[in-house]
Amino acid sequence: MIFINYIFNEISIDIPHLSRMFNLGLAAGLQSVMYTSANIMIQSSVNILGTDSIAAYAAFSKIDPIYWVSMQALGISLTTVAGQNYGANNRKRVKDTFLISLIMATGITFFLAAFLFIFGRTFYGMFTKDINVINIGMKVLTIMCCGYPLYINLEIYSGVFKSLRRCLATNDYNSF
Repeated sequence: MIFINYIFNEISIDIPHLSRMFNLGLAAGLQSVMYTSANIMIQSSVNILGTDSIAAYAAFSKIDPIYWVSMQALGISLTTVAGQNYGANNRKRVKDTFLISLIMATGITFFLAAFLFIFGRTFYGMFTKDINVINIGMKVLTIMCCGYPLYINLEIYSGVFKSLRRCLATNDYNSF
């Protein structure tokens, strides 16, 4: 049997570590709030447009994560690898990781944007047979596919800022 002895007089809060944890938690929380707030505004605007638009947006919200999940995975990987190299004081590898991630994100973005645009009607057909809903959905998908390249810098810079412990700088960048 294992017993753990605590000496309550020696328990204290490590202020520098608490400050770093708060910085990271605050940045992640603000990023989540911005994302959720944007989705609420978009959904409330779509609701005004009628049932076909609501159905198209609902289907789009199931198709769109194909791109977002891929980019978030790349951003998390970049944060991990760049953070390890930053911790090992290997600045050249941090820069190389950043540039490679930027190239990979660009390739993934253009491939998935083309893939979703080409096969968009097929994906929408999985959710509805209504041609009007599919046409509205394709308009939304076309606009979003054209906007995906803007997200490249957002995810890559966000990942590298986090790895360099510049968490609040990430939110400053994301808010624009």
